[in-house]
Amino acid sequence: KNYHIVYIMALLIFSAVHSLCQYGKISIRVWIFIAMSMLSSILVAARTPMAAILLFAASIVCTRARNFTKLFNSLTYLAAYAVAFLLIVVIRVENIPVIGKLIGREVTYNNRTFFWDKAMTQFKDYPIFGCGGWGYKHFALSKIGKEHVLFFKSPGAVNVHNDYLQFMVEHGVVGFAILVSIVYFLFKPLVSAWRHLASSIRFKPPKRPLPRPTAVFVFPAPALFIMLSALATLVHAFADCPFRSPAILTLFFVSLAAADGFLPRIKRH
Repeated sequence: KNYHIVYIMALLIFSAVHSLCQYGKISIRVWIFIAMSMLSSILVAARTPMAAILLFAASIVCTRARNFTKLFNSLTYLAAYAVAFLLIVVIRVENIPVIGKLIGREVTYNNRTFFWDKAMTQFKDYPIFGCGGWGYKHFALSKIGKEHVLFFKSPGAVNVHNDYLQFMVEHGVVGFAILVSIVYFLFKPLVSAWRHLASSIRFKPPKRPLPRPTAVFVFPAPALFIMLSALATLVHAFADCPFRSPAILTLFFVSLAAADGFLPRIKRH
């Protein structure tokens, strides 16, 4: 029931961007889409899509309100996400007794916290080069009690449900550093071109005014959406395993490599 969030969020994001490009504001059509998506999520009791839609709607309201435009930017969003990750995943405030009573149950995110704890223990045993590709499950089985063996019977239990942690467990610090370096060098030309375009528009305004924020829409649309999709996948990987899919992993790297073809050629003087 949560899987339809992929299509819902794609609809909402693309309709919001189209509205900004076409009218310079969020049209009533976007709010109708938000209301319909929220209603469909409520009818099937899908809590994850409900939370995502509420956050999306709140971000639109805050970023369009004049009093909030200086407060909400990429740095504050990143800081908020980092704080939320620390509180929910590392500190796990949801399982503090007082909060646990309000929730009414212990929160394990479908046994994710169990997998994360075992992965951290395993990483400490093989921190440099890891235990080898797809070795997490086999090594973890040797360190759990009989009461937890059933956790690894499900098909998804072969994954940590945190791609970064799983890459570190199976490939160590060395392998993870190589992977980060590859992603960095793929993102670098996109970020450099973005900064160049954002600065050049100050000195040579376009014939047609760009929708706000101009720092975003000055970027070519194909490259922009490739970058946004890649960033969304990177965020998703904190609590799931998209990069364990060969199709997603291939599309991630190929699309980032191809994005450079949509960028204007920058002459260096």
